Amino acid sequence: MKSISEESIFLLKHWSVVEKLKVSIETLEKEIINKLSNMGKELQDKDWWNPDLLCHQGKQYLYFDNKKWEDSIQIGIEDFCSSSLLGSTDYQTYCYLWVTGPKRDVISSALTKILEKDKYFDEYYCSGHSYILKKPFKKYTELDYEEFIKDDSFVEYVEFLEKVYLTIQSYEIPSDS
Repeated sequence: MKSISEESIFLLKHWSVVEKLKVSIETLEKEIINKLSNMGKELQDKDWWNPDLLCHQGKQYLYFDNKKWEDSIQIGIEDFCSSSLLGSTDYQTYCYLWVTGPKRDVISSALTKILEKDKYFDEYYCSGHSYILKKPFKKYTELDYEEFIKDDSFVEYVEFLEKVYLTIQSYEIPSDS
């Protein structure tokens, strides 16, 4: 006969609470996705947003790019989920400026020169592959959850994305010639 662990016995004894927790977690995950979606809408409502900007969103990410950047430059948010926003795990949610493609090194160098003119970005430079900037989101715990649930809890991150875009918006991808 197999024995059942203490943890499983605890769950079985409290199964009605477990079911409520499962529903609560699913609801929280949906609300977190809504927060991400609202940040995307907030960006698109800015005066500087224009038809050349495209916003892309999944369950855990949001990014936008400019048609003239030929899919080489993205400004966005990644890993926007409960495991990265809440608790004590090492996972982290970030705002970022990312560059890819065959001209990555040239573009990264040019964008870094533009960004270095503004001291605001000094603490966000990243040496990771393809990332130029990364701004971590605050990690929330049960002690400061009230800050997390505020409607304006992510304003600083929307402002960061906006500042990145406004700083580099006039950048043109170098031609192949």
